[in-house]
Amino acid sequence: MKKSTRRLCLAGGFLILGVSSLAILPISGEAAFSLPFTLSGTTTASIETPPVQSVAYRPNRVRRDLRADGWRNIVFVDRKLPVYVVRACRDRRRFELRLNRFGKVQRRSELGPCRVAASGSDRTDRPGYRMSVRNVRRVLDGLGYKDIKFRDRELPVYVADGCLRRSLYRLRINRRGDINFRERIGRCGRGGQRREVVRVRLPEIEAILEARGFNRIKFTDRRLPTYKAEACKNNRKMELKINSRGEIRDRRRIGECREIDGDNILKVSEITKLLQARRYYRIRYTDRELPWYKATACRDRKEFSLLMNRWGDIRRRRQSGVCEAPQRTEVVAIAPRRRFDYELVRRRERIDADECQDYYEDLLADNTINFDTNSATIQRESYDLLERLATVATRCPETNVEIAGHTDSVGSQSSNQKLSERRAQSVVDFLMDRRVPRENLSARGYGEERPVASNTTDRGKARNRRIEFVASWGE
Repeated sequence: MKKSTRRLCLAGGFLILGVSSLAILPISGEAAFSLPFTLSGTTTASIETPPVQSVAYRPNRVRRDLRADGWRNIVFVDRKLPVYVVRACRDRRRFELRLNRFGKVQRRSELGPCRVAASGSDRTDRPGYRMSVRNVRRVLDGLGYKDIKFRDRELPVYVADGCLRRSLYRLRINRRGDINFRERIGRCGRGGQRREVVRVRLPEIEAILEARGFNRIKFTDRRLPTYKAEACKNNRKMELKINSRGEIRDRRRIGECREIDGDNILKVSEITKLLQARRYYRIRYTDRELPWYKATACRDRKEFSLLMNRWGDIRRRRQSGVCEAPQRTEVVAIAPRRRFDYELVRRRERIDADECQDYYEDLLADNTINFDTNSATIQRESYDLLERLATVATRCPETNVEIAGHTDSVGSQSSNQKLSERRAQSVVDFLMDRRVPRENLSARGYGEERPVASNTTDRGKARNRRIEFVASWGE
């Protein structure tokens, strides 16, 4: 008589027990289980499956676990899942680690010796540690980056460009030397040297488009590697994508344009009425010859240099000075300032440049950005106002914003000048952390040069301590 046997098979998430009859049991991976059974009538066995983890570890927790395992000088090379790439030191040797989403080392490769501090501890673990630009350059050198050029050397974030494997990257590095953000912005040559990129200026691109029959050209995104513009051709309104060499890479029809003929060209008197409706006063024309009108005008005590096309659209605006308060006879038919509606602005993808300035002025009309006394530290009560200003700035890609810092007359002139510059830079850093492009922002301090009230009273001093947002475009 043959001895009966029992077979165990585990396949496709089912447990198959075979004796004289077939039994199929489903297995769940969410919880542990144990199934006792007998093999050849004598042996008892059990199967256990651990619970499945579904939430990935964040880089901070991965760093903590690596330090607990004895790793030091930890630098994240790639934080994008499903694999973390880290370079770290252990036993005076430097390794490149590839970790899964739960911080488990899947593969490691040795890179060479590692310099360890005399005390044997990692200096980056110390509270308040700040890595210098020189040491950050060494870290990037060790990671293989070539032709490193720093764009911003001020903490809390260093911004640098570097070449790696014939690609040019823009890096954002924290105070410990970790790469928090990496974006590919171009190409590099074979030797790690960045290529000379041919970039055609916007006025030249506009001339190229006009030569191809486009008119009423308006740039909606001035950031490389691709410019975006809206233009009309054959009474059709199109959205264009243009590379740095002025070549149209893509076009899409988005609407209709009104027919253009000689009757649509506005006269100087009609353009003056349009500017007055936009709250400009003391309008002086410096060039009345088409295709461009040039003028200087005042608005909110600021003097601007304007470049307008034949239909009265402001194509370029930059601040050229300050103005005195307008007289009653100088302003005619002023349009009310656009009121800021947070929900409406948040739903819109893009806002016109002139409208952006209205929103900045409306937000800062009754609110001020407050700092600690004699400091550039922004108070928390001003965070909500800055968040709203950042919301507007992210929707104005074609607008450059000057963050202007002003102080009262308390203290020396040099100290007030430096304080206004540091406060303006603090606002720029806050907006950059809210994803406002760095190339659209500039910080400038005026100290006590441009008061808007008397410095003899406390109320006047409070009005003079301010931050202004001045929008310009077309430059």
